[in-house]
Amino acid sequence: MANRKIAQGCGSYLLDENIPLPVARKRFEQLNRLSTLAAGVDLSTSQFSGVNAEILKPQISENGKQQYDKTILYCHGGAFCIGSPKTHRDLTAWLAKILKTRVIVPEYRLAPEHPYPAAHDDVYQVYLAMLDNGISAADIIVGGDSAGGNLALKLLMRLKQEGLPLPIAAFLYSPWVDLTCSYTSYQTQRDRDPMLKESWLRAMGLYFYPDAEFEHPDISPINGDLSGLPPIQIQAGSDEILLDDAEELAMRLKRHGNEVELTIWDKLWHVFQVHASHLPAAKESIEKTGDFIQASIR
Repeated sequence: MANRKIAQGCGSYLLDENIPLPVARKRFEQLNRLSTLAAGVDLSTSQFSGVNAEILKPQISENGKQQYDKTILYCHGGAFCIGSPKTHRDLTAWLAKILKTRVIVPEYRLAPEHPYPAAHDDVYQVYLAMLDNGISAADIIVGGDSAGGNLALKLLMRLKQEGLPLPIAAFLYSPWVDLTCSYTSYQTQRDRDPMLKESWLRAMGLYFYPDAEFEHPDISPINGDLSGLPPIQIQAGSDEILLDDAEELAMRLKRHGNEVELTIWDKLWHVFQVHASHLPAAKESIEKTGDFIQASIR
């Protein structure tokens, strides 16, 4: 119950279209200060093709050897308009810790200052830079939450379309992949969702893509060609208005012949994994992602 109230408080404190974006961004950054970096994880920064990024990785073992052999490219959420690598450290650090894996989190450009396709292009350039830096696509996992799930899915589709090497697997937490905001769960889960409001998502969508042609597969990748993608894990909470985004995406991915794992967490909310430092289900969710990745590698 306490964690649910925290989620509800975050929603009213941040996710309201009447809160000016500079204020919402600052508040989101301030909330991160309430969490400490997961023990045993090192944090550094770097640039990939001019895009700033945070790098989180498990501390090296006593013999000096790295404890990881895979790299996660993780796209943070925030409806394309707020959020940063800093705001998601309570998730990304635990990804690094639990999965014993290096995690790269791009600081992609935000709307409305940088509308579509800026964020998509930044994530794409980071992936290409990772390949140029000698990281094999077979050693890359792509992940993302909410709008970051949109970016991650669209990255896979773009790589496939351009004939470039695909990562070995992907995972999406509460992905926002249909910006029309028209699924039934916007109504059925409205009173159960402690965080998200349809009006806020619609407002952020217009910042991101002012032309408002939200059906286009470049904006709502669920409407695109989903064939030929790597194994994808999708997780969402039963009490979020984006529930149908997750379930519909899983159905369409399977219809296109992809390997998909869908988990709906009972009585949990949008991207509950960001509470990994104090919510046991969040750690369990991340462990489930690790199991999925290991199964995909075999």
